[in-house]
Amino acid sequence: MTPIHRELPDFKPVFQGKELGCVPCSISYVANYLKGEEAYNWKELFNKIEIKGEGANASQVLTFAQKLGWFQGFTRIWDRSYKNIVRLLENQPLIIGLQVQELFWAGIKRETPLEFRNMASYGHMCVLWDLTPEGHYRVVNFAKADEQDWRILHKDYPIERIYTLSNEKENSILGQLGRFIKKML
Repeated sequence: MTPIHRELPDFKPVFQGKELGCVPCSISYVANYLKGEEAYNWKELFNKIEIKGEGANASQVLTFAQKLGWFQGFTRIWDRSYKNIVRLLENQPLIIGLQVQELFWAGIKRETPLEFRNMASYGHMCVLWDLTPEGHYRVVNFAKADEQDWRILHKDYPIERIYTLSNEKENSILGQLGRFIKKML
């Protein structure tokens, strides 16, 4: 598998500290990347949402950020196959939701692919940014203040949710149609 070689933007690090702000951190990181500048502050979004941390509903927070004008639309991707993830990743970074096992997430060197061990975990959101030469996922995380944090997830790591952002109206309409169809099912 060939890496995309997407460079991290020259933005100050997005660091959530002890705040349970992975959802707004992920959204602001991708929205800023798509805009090409640091226009959106995750703390602003974090302070406006009611439910924070693991209970935060990503779609609700995305809708709120959209209403603030951060982007035109978003789409939840239902096909979470490796092949589809790689195809989507070629176009832009992806906001992903997954289960994290803190002991392994924090205790493994960043260059070592993190494998899912099916142990006690919590919901987390981060940004799928690139691939390693071996085809593993390189993700942006928000745990370091002095530089942008990142991790390598094994390509078999289960990803539970995927979202794309768009600044184009056509994609916004497609996202709305997808959400309408989901509600109807």
